[in-house]
Amino acid sequence: GSAALKQFVTYINQGNFGGLAVDGPKGPPYISKLGIVVAAARTGAPLLPHIWYAHPNYRVRSWDRTIVPKFFSEMVLAFDREAMQVPADATEAEIDAFREELDQRLRRLTFQVDHWFELRSQYADPRDIPVPNPVPMPHHPE
Repeated sequence: GSAALKQFVTYINQGNFGGLAVDGPKGPPYISKLGIVVAAARTGAPLLPHIWYAHPNYRVRSWDRTIVPKFFSEMVLAFDREAMQVPADATEAEIDAFREELDQRLRRLTFQVDHWFELRSQYADPRDIPVPNPVPMPHHPE
């Protein structure tokens, strides 16, 4: 973890682009790890939450319910409308608050792309789909 974070920060600070699956390799799903927020603080790079979905798809029986697009699937990719900027001097409490905000934004986008194929005749942009408040946790049954 910490060695990978250090290497990632070095890579970004060298002028490269990068991204991470924020809930890590073991989960729990839909709960991001602090590393991505710490990396943003240490590099000054913005966080741009985004989600994709494919229809139809296979859902893998894994901890995160990963989807695999079926042949000839349609896909939707939604980027948050606003990037997140984490200050370099953010405290531990602020880092955790940014992590929670990231989770909220990702849950919101997940709700929108999960419903877009059924609602696309009403919404050209999935980010315009209304989301309940509070934002529900994604539900991806087997």
